[in-house]
Amino acid sequence: MPDFGYWSWPEPKIGAYHEVQRKAIAMDKKVAFAAKIPKVVWRGAILGLAVREKLLSVTKGKDWADVRTLDWGKHESWVNDKLTMDEHCKYKYVMHTEGTSNSGRLKYLQNCRSVVFVHKLNWVQHHHHYMVASGPEQNFVEVERDFSDLEEKIQWLEEHQTEAEAIAERGIKVFRERFLTPAAETCYVCGPF
Repeated sequence: MPDFGYWSWPEPKIGAYHEVQRKAIAMDKKVAFAAKIPKVVWRGAILGLAVREKLLSVTKGKDWADVRTLDWGKHESWVNDKLTMDEHCKYKYVMHTEGTSNSGRLKYLQNCRSVVFVHKLNWVQHHHHYMVASGPEQNFVEVERDFSDLEEKIQWLEEHQTEAEAIAERGIKVFRERFLTPAAETCYVCGPF
């Protein structure tokens, strides 16, 4: 059974999933891939998780990264650091990290016409087997859990924008337009028994 976030995620005020998709589509129409911010973006709470602490460490002070923590209890953090899900779509590169277990962020990021970066995962969901990390059908970029290859992969994509845009476009075709639609989720949950 997919998690509730495929319908709505009210706690962080993300809202209804179909609304997130609609806003991501609108943002992608407004900001062409070539005009997107050429940085990898991530927002979230650290929660004492080594994978997230390592991401902060690797990206600290780098001009190719916009990585910040959110402190859910501080108003200043919400004002200065929070991004809506569609605001992530302004960036060429979006980062997914796992949480204490599976993180709900990935399915939202896969709605952006951006290159999705994902570290090697321990937790999987029902649509993850459609993620292709290399070859002619590549639709995301996989990095090590310690992010030791993140900078190298960002730099390569910056030097190969045609390939970067193609990865982003394949991600849209596979996820936003096919396996992460409301109809696909309904099929998955209510499919033949």
